[in-house]
Amino acid sequence: LMYRLITSPDGMAFFRLRVEARSFSELHAALKARASARSVMDARQIVHRAIARGELPAGTSAALLTDLVVGAIVNHVLATPRQLSAAVHSRAGEYAAAVVDAALIGAVALASAPSADIPDRRDGQDQREA
Repeated sequence: LMYRLITSPDGMAFFRLRVEARSFSELHAALKARASARSVMDARQIVHRAIARGELPAGTSAALLTDLVVGAIVNHVLATPRQLSAAVHSRAGEYAAAVVDAALIGAVALASAPSADIPDRRDGQDQREA
């Protein structure tokens, strides 16, 4: 879903708008109050439900995990040369699955580490709006 969204004409426009909004406080506030903050919280709720079901360790950072997945996919799309877009698009599902697997492995290992120091795990920033 994320891949399709950011590769669509509307998705790329929204992505550019989000980037530019950081320079314009009124626009940033309007976007933050709408779907962007809600989508971040929705994604994090998926992680919180997995923690509640015991599928992820209690110390898993929902913010870190969702940032890893979304960041990797956005970077992959933006870094792909135009001439390779069709080939990359045809394997988007495989790539997304590999990103999720890698992020889950890392998140589980980090959450299980006794010395893991993830700020949002301790101070509630996991609930912050991005």
